[in-house]
Amino acid sequence: MVIAIGVSFMFGMARRKLTDYKRMKRVNKEVKEFNKALMAAKRSGDTAKVTKLQKKEKQMKSLQLKMMSENFKSMLFLAPFMIVYFFLNSHFEGQVLAISPIPIPLIIWTIGPELPFVHWYIICSMAFSSIITKLLGVDMS
Repeated sequence: MVIAIGVSFMFGMARRKLTDYKRMKRVNKEVKEFNKALMAAKRSGDTAKVTKLQKKEKQMKSLQLKMMSENFKSMLFLAPFMIVYFFLNSHFEGQVLAISPIPIPLIIWTIGPELPFVHWYIICSMAFSSIITKLLGVDMS
């Protein structure tokens, strides 16, 4: 659990340092407003406005691509943690780290009640990463 919290915190800090969130929120808002205007123009049948907005569409896609590449920079920060994860996974292979009171149904399969390292790490990571990203102000909303 401490490892999952640590990785989530370090990743959140890396995202905070490498990503301009004010710009990202501004661009996301601009793209959302553009898409809303384009859909409204298409629904109303205003072909002149649709044509005008479609000319701006390439610029909007370019902005989105820049934001995605900026967001991807922080993903590269995860590579060293993946090495640690694989090392720990091989170290704890076959060992039960936690016991769930109930089996946990997922889309494809059910995990538990005995939880090996992989399952325990995923549960802890999912539980704490959203909290940490909100606390650090690096969530996408």
